[in-house]
Amino acid sequence: MLNKKFFAALLLAAASALPLSAAEQPEKTMSEITLPPPMKTGGIPLMDALTQRRTVREFKPGALPDQVLSDLLYAAFGISEPGGKRTVPTAMNRQDMVLYVLLKNGAYLYLPEKNALKKVADADLRQYATARPGMGENGSVSIVIAGDSGKWAASPESGVRYMPMHAGAIMQNLYLFCTSRKLATVVCGSFVDGPLRKGLNLPPQQKIYLVQIVGTPVPAE
Repeated sequence: MLNKKFFAALLLAAASALPLSAAEQPEKTMSEITLPPPMKTGGIPLMDALTQRRTVREFKPGALPDQVLSDLLYAAFGISEPGGKRTVPTAMNRQDMVLYVLLKNGAYLYLPEKNALKKVADADLRQYATARPGMGENGSVSIVIAGDSGKWAASPESGVRYMPMHAGAIMQNLYLFCTSRKLATVVCGSFVDGPLRKGLNLPPQQKIYLVQIVGTPVPAE
């Protein structure tokens, strides 16, 4: 009969063969992460999600699986059809919003055309997602919602009017997705702007509007 040590060795080998999530992979392999294709069907009915939507500020530490991260970013501002339309409408189809993804092992720019993440910083910038100490670091991921005024160079006053609306629409998509997938989320307007901008090396034409923290909820006692 096989002994317990043999079974333990088999379990350890199987666990080591499993792919690591984006937040767990070694930094040297992380210049660009190709995410799995997003799942574009499923979830709870819309009216149920609207009714159940809540802000949750406590998170269970740990990374999200790459499939969940891919689905989350698709819901936020992904490409929903071959013609390039997005999951959030933008005035005059300017597609003027930019998403940055803060993970434990660094910060990334979301590339919706490739469904990939491009690394822009090695540091863990989640601490700047909110002015509330500890909350950002506990979340699995923080989504930085920024607007690119360069898309409104011909009519800057229109950009001032519309970009906050677009940021709010992304925020709501994230809330509804998290409700449907039983994830915890909170949107933060009190992010630490200076260090976050510097850490992300944002170009001058980009402005951060909101940061949304997402993670696994703490189990109810």
